[in-house]
Amino acid sequence: MNSDGHTTFVETWLMRIAPSFKQVGAGFLLFVLAFPLLFWNEQGTIQLARDFDRDHLDVETVEAGDWSAAQGHSLVYVTGQVTTNEELIDADFRIRSRAVKMRRIVECYQWKEITVAARDDQYGRKGKAGVRYAKVWSPNPIDSAKFQQSDVHVNPQMPLRSKDLVAKEVRLGAFKLNFEQVARIDEFVSLPVSADMVSWLPEDRRVGLEVRDNQLVFSQKSADAPQIGDTRVRYSAVRPQWVSVLASPTDESFQAFVAENGKEIDVLKLGVVPLSDMAEFPSAAGGVGVWILRVFGFASMALGLALVFQPIVSMTSLMPLLQDFLGRGLNAFAVCLAAAGSLMTISVAWMYYQPVFSLILSAVAAAIMFGFFILCRIGGRQPAAT
Repeated sequence: MNSDGHTTFVETWLMRIAPSFKQVGAGFLLFVLAFPLLFWNEQGTIQLARDFDRDHLDVETVEAGDWSAAQGHSLVYVTGQVTTNEELIDADFRIRSRAVKMRRIVECYQWKEITVAARDDQYGRKGKAGVRYAKVWSPNPIDSAKFQQSDVHVNPQMPLRSKDLVAKEVRLGAFKLNFEQVARIDEFVSLPVSADMVSWLPEDRRVGLEVRDNQLVFSQKSADAPQIGDTRVRYSAVRPQWVSVLASPTDESFQAFVAENGKEIDVLKLGVVPLSDMAEFPSAAGGVGVWILRVFGFASMALGLALVFQPIVSMTSLMPLLQDFLGRGLNAFAVCLAAAGSLMTISVAWMYYQPVFSLILSAVAAAIMFGFFILCRIGGRQPAAT
């Protein structure tokens, strides 16, 4: 108590460093828990890779015409040209093509209502939103009954609609492609259409018909001056083409391969695609979730070490310059040690599955610590300023 009757509080050196010792327990806990977290995270990635890695799956490359060679294997990789003996026919116009798929695209010349955004006038007064109408070729019917000016802009019904025809049997050599695989073959090319192809149409169906640019155009006046209600029809097809398949063989066909974790592999890609590019096989890199846990584990380890070192820094609280220097150095050491510890934990997890990758991580971890100590030695040899 001083002469004024007030008590003077004097913060001692021990009182300054006492809180830092309380942080050691939390830091030690963060540091220790980071190891099982990182190891568990890598084990999940390894399990996924084991289920899907082509180096561990029974993947057999077979010729498209050799069905028997695929039997007994969980996965087969096949390339070849898809074929079909079926001729697809559009019954309405008797347009035909020997193809995997044939598509009829029907468009009708219709009114379309377009909303016009409100605009302020030159005096800053808020305008009103409105609509305008445009004539467009549309493959889908536009309901003019919902127009604001439905009595003026009227769209007729579409008598014809677009449709797709698909061959019932599509083969890849000796294998029959399943429905999902055929659906993935979607490289359409335009089909040529000539007047001779529709010359059989009766007179009443050829009224206003013109053939323009491989299209059947039904116009009220002229194909060059379309009117509301005019219709045009064109065709495209998926021709026999080369594909690559990675799937599980069945009786003369394919099905999805189901891994132990429930993931499926049933891949069809257009063209001759190398096996390495057929599927995104998991690797040591992992996905976004894996990297989030890796960063979290590293940060937990670094923060834990920084808290463990905090009492050492607090002991120099009476010498601010030394405290700042020591704090920076120990924080850097904590980061380097955490990086090395994280890499070594990941290395141990991958040691059996990918030993080369594991050795690389171990070497990087050692290089980090070696580099840190070299920098410390170089810094310690710097001559003091005079």
